[in-house]
Amino acid sequence: MRKYFVTVIILVTAVVIGYPVESTVVPAWSVTVFDRDGYPLKGVDVHQYWRHFALEKTYSSQDRTTNDDGDVHFPRRTIKASLLVRLIRPIQMVFYYSVYRAQFQPVAHVYARERGFGGYLSYSPGKPIRRKLILEHRMIFMGNANHSG
Repeated sequence: MRKYFVTVIILVTAVVIGYPVESTVVPAWSVTVFDRDGYPLKGVDVHQYWRHFALEKTYSSQDRTTNDDGDVHFPRRTIKASLLVRLIRPIQMVFYYSVYRAQFQPVAHVYARERGFGGYLSYSPGKPIRRKLILEHRMIFMGNANHSG
């Protein structure tokens, strides 16, 4: 009976630490893109990229195009990870980046450029999501003649 009980405890523990749990990396994010004069921009490609530093090794990304009102919507981004991964991955990050450079929270960014001007927004947990992207900064591209404003 004792052997059976120990086996059950080991199996339950393995399932609990190995079962993937879903977490939100970035909530749904709607952005309106404006030119420097405050007019919404139609047909602008907006690029979103995100990463949960404690759980992912690389960024994920998606491009969307603004509608007639200058709006673009990105869905909620999630990740599934087990308790075991959630314990081990931060330790790996410290060894890889050092204690001073390691990040453990999700981050996301959206950026767009049009006719030589660009803009950029960032998201991190606990801070309000900014929804107004103004293309006001002059973008200078070096090294690739194929970039068009």
